[in-house]
Amino acid sequence: MGVFDLQERHRVRLLIRRDACDRFYSCLYYVPRDLFNSALRERIQQVLAERLGADEIEFSTRFSDSILARVHFVIRVAPQAGAAIDEAAIEAAVVEASRACTTSCARRCWRPVAKRPATVSTSSSVTPSHRPTASTLAPAAP
Repeated sequence: MGVFDLQERHRVRLLIRRDACDRFYSCLYYVPRDLFNSALRERIQQVLAERLGADEIEFSTRFSDSILARVHFVIRVAPQAGAAIDEAAIEAAVVEASRACTTSCARRCWRPVAKRPATVSTSSSVTPSHRPTASTLAPAAP
C-alpha cells in the first residue's frame, strides 16, 4: 500500500525506501494531524534510528489541507552489503510508538475540570442577556 492508498484515512503509516547506493533510507511517516507533536516526532525518530542503525537523521514536516501530517525522514546509514530489513515490523513498531506516545501525552495534558455545584438564582436581576464575567468563570477554590 502506497501514498495513494492512504485516501485521507485517520491512521498512522510508514513508507520506507532504500537508496540504490545503500547510503540512506527515505521514510515517509503519516500521522493524523491532530495527534502530531514534537514529542511524537522525536519518539518515531528514535525508533527509526534504532531499527535502521542510523548514523544521522534529517527530517522535514509538512502540514497541508489533508487530515494527515507528513514527516520525511532521511536516515543516513553505513553502507551494509545486502542488509535486509523487515519493513512490516518497523512499521508496526512505529504504529505502536505512535499509539503509546499519543496516549501518554493525552494523559499528561488532559486535566479534569473541577465540578462546581449548580446554583439557582431567584433574583430577577439575571436576564437572558447576562454575560459571564471573569469572576463568574473563575474555578472554585478546593
